[in-house]
Amino acid sequence: MNTLPNIKTSRVEILAKLSLDSEPAQIDDPTLVELCDWLWGEFQATPLNLELSILANNY
Repeated sequence: MNTLPNIKTSRVEILAKLSLDSEPAQIDDPTLVELCDWLWGEFQATPLNLELSILANNY
């Protein structure tokens, strides 16, 4: 019998319970700014499918 799916389910359940029962993280302003800057940079670096946009506008 393969118990790997049961182990993964148990871990997910444990993490979900910890997440739901925990207090929200407190992030200081400089760290929040750094996180936002990083996230914005990642978003800007994401390649856009311009061909799909052009095709969508033509129909």
